[in-house]
Amino acid sequence: MSITAYVDFSILDTLASSPPEKSKQFPHWQSMRAIWRKFIDNDIRFVTSGMDLEMDIILWLNSRGCCITDTMRAMEAIDEFERWDRIEKDDIRKWKRIFVFYEQIDFLPNTADKLKDDTEKKLASLITDEILDFRKYEPAFSISEEDVSILNDCSNALHLWYTDTSWKDLKRTDYQLNWEMFLSALNSYSRKPVFEGDEGEKNRNLFGLWNRIVGLSKKSSGKLPLEKSHIDFVLATVINKYQFKQADRDTRHILNCIRHGIDFFITADDRLIEAFNEKKHIYLQYPEYAAVKLDMLSPSGLKIKLSYT
Repeated sequence: MSITAYVDFSILDTLASSPPEKSKQFPHWQSMRAIWRKFIDNDIRFVTSGMDLEMDIILWLNSRGCCITDTMRAMEAIDEFERWDRIEKDDIRKWKRIFVFYEQIDFLPNTADKLKDDTEKKLASLITDEILDFRKYEPAFSISEEDVSILNDCSNALHLWYTDTSWKDLKRTDYQLNWEMFLSALNSYSRKPVFEGDEGEKNRNLFGLWNRIVGLSKKSSGKLPLEKSHIDFVLATVINKYQFKQADRDTRHILNCIRHGIDFFITADDRLIEAFNEKKHIYLQYPEYAAVKLDMLSPSGLKIKLSYT
């Protein structure tokens, strides 16, 4: 194998998607098809952080309302969500394909979740705050005070909807019951009860958080109603964990490459590629990082590179 390349979630998303004929992503989709054949033939090795990529998948699915806590029971959890019957079958098939690709990639040895030393902390800060500073100005889903109020109202009403038996069922996510509770709260705030399409994006993400809140509440309290302090704890825990900053996720993947000496980071995020390659001189000017060799490439860029190897 002549090349080892690190991949992020955008690569799995590209591989699992149908041809985006009228999109700028089509060249990446087309290139990844050719590159994946080389991967199957052992002409290239793909690696990633199993933990970080798993979390990216979980966060992505959560933003679509689907509650998956780990990859071990992912297919089962997707089947459970599919039975709720609010998502197109093609979307469900794509979700499952993502996990098929995920399981074929080599996982790097796990590293500590916390930054190891001051040198690494400094590098992480340079990447997040200076190289990826463009992420600060991108529109992102954020939790408003009204959103928190909706989730709080839902939590306070759990005892009116859940029976003792259903509350003690820790394995199953009752999407229909949770949705009915969620709809009741939306109506109180004159919010449109839309789930599908672009218009329903905000509700899907908020509903994903609500499913997480129900799950954590069931695991952490065996009886209803919940006390106010416990509701506050669960809401804060879920919101802090699942409302992430993309710059932080990207930084983790870049650091994984640097920690393990990976020369190529492959992503379908064109803006990430442009920002990193234009600004990596910011960290290379420091002697302690001068030896770092990391090129960020698109699938199209990697395909060209492979043609010369």
